[in-house]
Amino acid sequence: MSKDELKDIQGATQKSLEASLKRLRQDHVDIFQLHNTLDDANASDSISVQQVINDVLPVFIKLREKGVVRYLGFTAKGKTESLHALVETGEFDSSQVFYNLLTPTAGEEVPSNFPGQDYKQLLNNCERHEMGSIGVRILAGGALSGMETRHPLSMQDVAPIGSGVDYKTDVSRALHFENLVKEGHAADLSELAIRYAVSNSNLSTNEVGIATNEELMQAVKSVNCGPLSPSTLKQIKTVQNNF
Repeated sequence: MSKDELKDIQGATQKSLEASLKRLRQDHVDIFQLHNTLDDANASDSISVQQVINDVLPVFIKLREKGVVRYLGFTAKGKTESLHALVETGEFDSSQVFYNLLTPTAGEEVPSNFPGQDYKQLLNNCERHEMGSIGVRILAGGALSGMETRHPLSMQDVAPIGSGVDYKTDVSRALHFENLVKEGHAADLSELAIRYAVSNSNLSTNEVGIATNEELMQAVKSVNCGPLSPSTLKQIKTVQNNF
C-alpha cells in the first residue's frame, strides 16, 4: 500500500484483493500478503508495526473470515524488531523472509561486525510460532550468479535487501564462494545458493528468481541435488564470517 492508500486501509485492501481475483479469475486466494516495509523512514512504502496490528490486521482477518483469502502473510522487510513483533502476534500464517549466502542472519548468529542487516534468527522465531516461511532473494537478486551482467528479461536495476550497499558489492562477495564450486561442492554458484536455502529446515519453501525456461530447469536440478553437507555448510559459514 502507498502512503495515500494508508489513509483508507480497508478500501485499499479490498480494491487490491478484487483486482487480484479478477486477474486470477478466482473467487479466493490462498495467501494474501502485506508487502509494505516496516518502520523504515527511508522507504516510500513504510508502515509502522502498530498500523499493521491496529488497522491492517483487522481488515485482513475479516477477509479471511469471509473465505476470500485462506491465509495471511507479510514480507519481512524493514526494522528487525518490528518483523519479530508481527511474528509474535500469532495472527499471520506465513512470512517472506530474506535469506541467502550473503544474508544468513535470519537463520543463524553472525559476528557483530557482519556487513548486512541482522534479522536475529527470524526463521527460528517463525518456527517457534508454527508460522510458515517463504525464502526470498535466495539468489540475492541475481548477484549469487557471480556476474554483474543481467539477463535482458530481468530487472536491470536491483537494490540489495539486507546485504551489501549495492549490487556490485554483492557480486564481489558472491565470488568469495567460488572455491567451494572448484572443490566440487556444487556445479556453480547458483546451485550452491539454492541448495544453501534448501539446507535450512526452518524454511517451508523457497522462491527462485528466473528469467528463462533454462534457468527454471537449472533451479529444479539444484533443488533435486538436495541439502548441502554439514562440512560444506561449515565452510560457507567461515566465508560469511570473513566478509
